[in-house]
Amino acid sequence: ASTEFRAEQYEAKALKAAKTVSQLEQGIQSIFNKIGCDKSALSDMLGTTGVTESNMMQYLGIIEQRTNELLQLFHQHNKDMGDTTGDIVAVIGQGPAAPAGSTIINIDPPVIGDEDDSEDESDEDEERPLSRDELKAKTLRGLTKREGQQMSKQQKRKGRKETKLK
Repeated sequence: ASTEFRAEQYEAKALKAAKTVSQLEQGIQSIFNKIGCDKSALSDMLGTTGVTESNMMQYLGIIEQRTNELLQLFHQHNKDMGDTTGDIVAVIGQGPAAPAGSTIINIDPPVIGDEDDSEDESDEDEERPLSRDELKAKTLRGLTKREGQQMSKQQKRKGRKETKLK
């Protein structure tokens, strides 16, 4: 019964994700058409007529390129009208300010809570009440497991700090 429930939950998540992707495809196609992107170059490059999950990034790249062109035209128009705020620059797509690898990023994984611990227990535990001894043993196993995880995380962090110092 719980397996069927989980399967239904995953199916619902998959449907929601598919709906989101479909909405993204429609939105990207709409923006592509509204800003006047060159459709002939795209069909030559991709050989398709529409946004799909597999070519979404190419469409976004062309939209970015066209947006830069429009911003440069706008800036040139303002400059011709007497606005002298500087040279034409690409505003979008310049990337990060710091070069790759110049900053050290340390990401600590999230701590997994009690809700995930129940998945590795047998289904039998979920369907019948536990005796006092069984409950005590299960609690001790959980505490021991959690302490072991915390110790291994501390050792990993200590190892990373020592590696950075060398």
